[in-house]
Amino acid sequence: MMGGFVTVARMFAEPLFDNDANMEKVWMLATGIDEVSSEKWIIHLREGVTFSNGNPFTAADVMFTLNYLANDPMGFMYIPTFDLANSKIIDDYTIEIAIVGYQITQIDALTMLYIFDEESFDPDTYAMNPVGTGPYVVTEYVINSHVNMTANENYWGDVPKIKNLQFKVLNEDSQRINALEAGSVDVSAIPISDIEYIDSLPDFSLATVMSGLCDNVVFNLSENSVFQNLDARLAVSHAIDRDAIVRLVYEGHAKVTDYPVSMSAKDYEGRFAGMHEVYMT
Repeated sequence: MMGGFVTVARMFAEPLFDNDANMEKVWMLATGIDEVSSEKWIIHLREGVTFSNGNPFTAADVMFTLNYLANDPMGFMYIPTFDLANSKIIDDYTIEIAIVGYQITQIDALTMLYIFDEESFDPDTYAMNPVGTGPYVVTEYVINSHVNMTANENYWGDVPKIKNLQFKVLNEDSQRINALEAGSVDVSAIPISDIEYIDSLPDFSLATVMSGLCDNVVFNLSENSVFQNLDARLAVSHAIDRDAIVRLVYEGHAKVTDYPVSMSAKDYEGRFAGMHEVYMT
């Protein structure tokens, strides 16, 4: 089986909640979030959950995780409006979060935050020996080779029907295609150039979805750059045939956006279409 790092991590660690295919909340380590006001949330946590090492999951673990991430540049990007100094634990399964400013994506950013066990967490060993609340437990990790997992028999939810998982590290596109054909993997991401080939093979189901991200050209706006000039930036933008890029680079499996990010992003609204050409280019 194959997947990106998010897929792998989600097997052994969990966030407070997730979104399903219809973008409806699926409560996981939290059972609800009351947005009391633009300055305060109350998070209700699931009781009876244990980490894979047997430690109980409580509000202290959530606060520990939030404070740890607040001091990490990558982690902080998911909680930029949280005022942790004025947030507090109400009881073992309730947290009050202070908010410094409203941001539409803030609550959904929590789907990317996996909760650590405060007692055992060690940033130097977590990657090789992770402890989480997920449906699987990591049994072996060999760098640049594979990750083996087994079903967590003490999982708070439904115990997985598949007992053992293996995620392989396959960096080359050809390796992925060969692995699928040889039957050494059951699921794999594939390059755009192989979509039609894989779709022609029997016993395979091909799923495609528009990404919530998009590729952009970013200009160098440093002091001595020619692109300090807006006309220079517009000239380059207008010279790029984006429809040709869709046809030739992505073989038709892409869309030209008139928005700075993907029009498939959750917070895209129809009113954003047809903005000023500076945004469109």
